[in-house]
Amino acid sequence: MVSVAAAVAIMLGLGALEGRASRSADATANSDSAAVATQADSVADARTEAAETQSAIVGSGTLEVTGIARGGSSREVADLESAISSFEANGWSLGIYLEDLDGETRVSYNAESSFYTASSIKGPYVCALLQELVDTGQVSWEDVSDRVTRTIVDSDNDAYASLVEQYGQDFFVSWLDEHDVSLGPYETRQQYVAWKYPHSTPHQLAEEWKAVYAYLSSVSGHSSDLAGLFQARTTSPMADVLGDRYVTWSKAGWYPKDENALFGKAANDAGVVLVPDSEGGPYIMVVMSTAPAELDQLEPVISALDTLDTAERG
Repeated sequence: MVSVAAAVAIMLGLGALEGRASRSADATANSDSAAVATQADSVADARTEAAETQSAIVGSGTLEVTGIARGGSSREVADLESAISSFEANGWSLGIYLEDLDGETRVSYNAESSFYTASSIKGPYVCALLQELVDTGQVSWEDVSDRVTRTIVDSDNDAYASLVEQYGQDFFVSWLDEHDVSLGPYETRQQYVAWKYPHSTPHQLAEEWKAVYAYLSSVSGHSSDLAGLFQARTTSPMADVLGDRYVTWSKAGWYPKDENALFGKAANDAGVVLVPDSEGGPYIMVVMSTAPAELDQLEPVISALDTLDTAERG
């Protein structure tokens, strides 16, 4: 197993170039710097112009793939379309949002549709708890470590409920606001946090995971502790599919068929795939569905998404 320290090294890269401009730099040096800057801008403009969006009606929604045009990705798009169609042939709805953290590739499908989060909300909530309360000294790590561990590693509902009942949701609201997370299917933030297990959209949950990733990669406070827990979680179709190749940090959520209208059927996984920088860098993946706790049914979709992302990177 790759250690947390190694995972952080993968994220952050090794080494950083340092330099400073001399006050006495002559006109030639200034000219060279301007030329380099112009060249960099030209490369960025070229990459932007090369970006394109492919759209296709698939099943219940529109699949959109935005990224730098690569030869050979059409087959991978078709494979993803097939995986989506096979999944929804069971009568389940599916939502997808994938985004490279370098911004080059984005894949979405029903990304603004509402899905029941089930336990996938526990990841962002615990991250906010540590970042807003524990790392600031308002709550001690010793007071929450056992419950946090059980919430993330074992998806223990009682441990999660205990945290929510003791510490509430105000800090979570602040965290969501600080990171400019959208409201998803709700009109206000308070409606979103009124439930321990709210509904969300794949896009909204991806925004939360960008904030989680920023914390985990900061290597500050208890971020390394939380990274280790995400890596050690016992249930994750993302880990099942991709764990042999990459470190993955995620929190799955699932709920079986239930006639109670307050809840919804769910099979979800959301998190970060820590692809090494040499292979293109990390990406956020969120897959949400109405499959009643059928987490294994997400695996072909997850595999197709990763294969497409790899093809888009070239």
